[in-house]
Amino acid sequence: MILVCAPTRTEANACRRGLAGAGARDVEVLRTGVGPARAAAALRARLAAGPRPALVVSSGFAGALTAGVPLHTLVTAASLHRLDARRAAPLPLPAGALRLAPDALACRVAAADAVVTGAPPLLAAPAAVDMESVALAEVAAAAGVPIAVLRLVTDTPDAPFPRFVRALGEALAADGAGARLSAAARAAAEIAREPVRAGAFVRSSLAAAAALRRAWLVRGTRGLAEAPAAAVAAGAGTSAAAPDGPSAGAAARR
Repeated sequence: MILVCAPTRTEANACRRGLAGAGARDVEVLRTGVGPARAAAALRARLAAGPRPALVVSSGFAGALTAGVPLHTLVTAASLHRLDARRAAPLPLPAGALRLAPDALACRVAAADAVVTGAPPLLAAPAAVDMESVALAEVAAAAGVPIAVLRLVTDTPDAPFPRFVRALGEALAADGAGARLSAAARAAAEIAREPVRAGAFVRSSLAAAAALRRAWLVRGTRGLAEAPAAAVAAGAGTSAAAPDGPSAGAAARR
């Protein structure tokens, strides 16, 4: 059985609908919540409570850290890294723990604790970022379950998110009702200052969800459990697929 993990209801529903349309069998979609802490806790609880999957897949949205990765490109992780303000540290994993998803652009994938907007790239191209994949990989590896990353690019250096998206990400990832309300209030204030861009963001989010659903509909789970990731220097950038081509929209990047 393949366990597909997605952070938000929108992303999980897109995965679920696409897989159902593809007639995929023996697959489960888990909505983990946004951010590394929630993702890790959700996967840990699921592994303790349910049947053991043959593979965990981190799916949903991602942002491109480097140029040359078009919007709505499917990316997979050739290596995983922790990202902070100064460096991207490789995540050590057991041999064979990280799998490449076929028909996707093999990237260096970094995880950040918050939405990254406009930051300079700290990894060689091609590179992408989300908030959950590293945390999911650590939990899966500890349980002896391999993991693959299969995410849809929703913003790029040439088509970045507006600034209020960072506040939205903080609201979704915040722990506790008070922190969540405070972050949501900041996000609402920033959105109110940019109503035109807020409307464009909603439209692009819907387009990205539709693209993610179509990606799973077209591919199903074909080949997901087969290919171990190559070493970072040799593996990144070896295959690419952009099922919808470049798009004018961008959606919720982790």
